Amino acid sequence: MSKNTYHITASGNSFVNIGHTYQSEGTTREKLFHLLFPHYRSSSESLQLDWDHNQARQRHVEKTGEWLLQDTKRFKPWLEEPDSFLWLHGIAGCGKTVLSSTIIDYLQKSLKGNNHIAGYYFNAREPEKRNVSRLIRSLLFQLCPAGGTSSLELEQLFEENAPRGISDDQLLDVLKKLIEGEGQTYIIIDALDECDASFESSKKAEDEKLAEFIQVLKRIVHIVEDNGTSRRNINLQAEYAIRDISDDIERFIDFELKRWNIRGGRRWLPLSASDHQLVASSVKTRANGMFRLSACLLDLLWVKEELTELKEALDGLPSKLSEVYDRIFQDIKGQGQIKTARVLLQWLLHSERPLNLEELTELTMVDAQTAAFFAKKRPEDGSYVSLTLSSFIVISENYLVQLAHQTVKEYLLNNAEYGLTHATDSQAFIARCCLSYMQFCTQRSLESQSSLGSSQHLLGNRALLEYVFNNWYRHAVQAWRDVAETLVTENPEHSSARAIPLEEATQDSELRDSAQSVENWVASVKLWLEQIGCTDRLSYHDTIMSQS
Repeated sequence: MSKNTYHITASGNSFVNIGHTYQSEGTTREKLFHLLFPHYRSSSESLQLDWDHNQARQRHVEKTGEWLLQDTKRFKPWLEEPDSFLWLHGIAGCGKTVLSSTIIDYLQKSLKGNNHIAGYYFNAREPEKRNVSRLIRSLLFQLCPAGGTSSLELEQLFEENAPRGISDDQLLDVLKKLIEGEGQTYIIIDALDECDASFESSKKAEDEKLAEFIQVLKRIVHIVEDNGTSRRNINLQAEYAIRDISDDIERFIDFELKRWNIRGGRRWLPLSASDHQLVASSVKTRANGMFRLSACLLDLLWVKEELTELKEALDGLPSKLSEVYDRIFQDIKGQGQIKTARVLLQWLLHSERPLNLEELTELTMVDAQTAAFFAKKRPEDGSYVSLTLSSFIVISENYLVQLAHQTVKEYLLNNAEYGLTHATDSQAFIARCCLSYMQFCTQRSLESQSSLGSSQHLLGNRALLEYVFNNWYRHAVQAWRDVAETLVTENPEHSSARAIPLEEATQDSELRDSAQSVENWVASVKLWLEQIGCTDRLSYHDTIMSQS
């Protein structure tokens, strides 16, 4: 029995089914999936098994990343030698997530025999994709053979631990057994350094938890941001810095400029060979080894109306991502859209799941001060969102809108000038928006009763309703939690300046009364929703007690 285990760790996004054991709905696999992910929300498209991997592959340009696959000094030995380690690290925006997807594709196409492949993409922009618990559950689902004994044993383990629930430590033990089974297991993990939450079953420090998990997996290639803080307490034997990727950057820029010529839409297209070379050279010079910066620079050039204007802009292109983001904000201010942009960015930063373009367009009606909705503010279509937020966002083929990169999130949260640094204020504002939107839709329903008809019809014609019904109280509770922890931390009776967990905070009588007030408020709003006939269809409307 072979116990060779291959493990790649890298940078970036959630779980992706890249193994050979997935089956369609209506099977034992479906049952296992719902046991592992009891709170999975089918309405959240980005949580689908292959979402992040497919998004990364769409950004891949032919022949990029081959330098790693052909490396005979580091990658090939790691691939062939048992118990080998390899640490790949690079600066933010250098294409680590796409490189992870390239490795996955390579393993899928090149491995023969009794091999098992599974993968996971961490994503700091989506809370549900940041914890080890989800990582372990995803790997278990991918590696458990359909109808095999491991799958049945796992189902039995869940039954034995109901209703208390199974711990992550128990699941990790099952994962160990799977990895030690027949054949070789290749596990590809992107952005382990973006992992955030602790084991549900213990109070282990994050470093301890990650170290324990890695020891289970034996063989590692870890691709993380080169910021000096990503290594935690994990001791890896060999390092491989992602440094000179100038050829890959050049291929990417060339590919994008050719797409410009195909897309059209500008009077100065198609570019002549000399202009193509001029633009490509200027962008590459300022890219500083970052695909992300290259893409942003091309976005800045794309908006130019005339070729002479584009050429004049080449000399003034920024060479840092922060400078690009500064320009975007200045453009938003110049257009007089800063208040609306701030509302949209608050939601993109703190929403419980990614929003689609139609949902985000509804939020253009929000008043930034009162959180009230005004129908007259709504633009005709979703192009307003993309034009306003520019390179801050990406829109998928299915119109799911997300922050374009982790560096965007870091930039927005670290610049007090833009009013987005206080998570508590943003959570409270979003909760107010949710309740205001319910009132807005109710009023619109009463005003046009004859045309809208039943509440089901109302639910189907108000794009944001599903989100606000299912998540308004989550934002309210999170805002209260943040305030509670701050109050307890600042209480002079507490000698330590540490952040007090909610469980300890509620031992304080004043804060416990506040918690009861929040619960009472939630209950009253739920009663109101039931009276207007909206909550009977909301399968994820959990009680406040499960959240606090």
